[in-house]
Amino acid sequence: MRCLVAAFDRLAAAHLESLLRDDAPEADIVAVHSPAELDMAIGDPFDLVVLDTRNMDNPAALVESLKPLAETGCRIAAIVIDEMPEHLRWATHTMKTWGLPHGLLPATMTPTQCKAALVRVATGHEYVNWALRGAGCQTVIEGWPAPETSIPAGPDLLDLLTPRELEILPLLKQGLRNKEVAERLAISVNTAKIHIASIKRKYRVSSRMQLL
Repeated sequence: MRCLVAAFDRLAAAHLESLLRDDAPEADIVAVHSPAELDMAIGDPFDLVVLDTRNMDNPAALVESLKPLAETGCRIAAIVIDEMPEHLRWATHTMKTWGLPHGLLPATMTPTQCKAALVRVATGHEYVNWALRGAGCQTVIEGWPAPETSIPAGPDLLDLLTPRELEILPLLKQGLRNKEVAERLAISVNTAKIHIASIKRKYRVSSRMQLL
């Protein structure tokens, strides 16, 4: 999987890259920190683009520049300042005009929530967090897709899993790390890793982003 992180704040870019690597350590991640760098990068193929729009002057124009990538199947997620209409009007325009971005994530999400949301977007779902639907934003959110809820795996896939793996799978959907899964189920981290590897093998995927 190739991921492009566009954040004009280097600390924010490093944080997003860390979240992605935690879930997909084998991913090829490219980080850009300016419009010029983004313009150069989008000539290459990517599977997922994450835009941190908090320091971007014209997010709508940047999203429009990503249309050719989206047409190849690339998924687009944007991090926005939540509950501030002036920071959401551009998203209303681009979502209604081009269906982009595929996901809107409020900047106040916890790392675990952010990671889980990115997984949803990367695996083909639209995602709009409930936090973006505060009373102050009602005038700009009409027509947005409904917020995502959990999507269960098909029964044929669930039948492949052991009872312990069935306990672990919902935790992975929540974005929990190996250590957090182990603590939740009172098992060792190594045991958790073994079960997670088994789930990936049964689903024939190489990363958690593909798993969900």
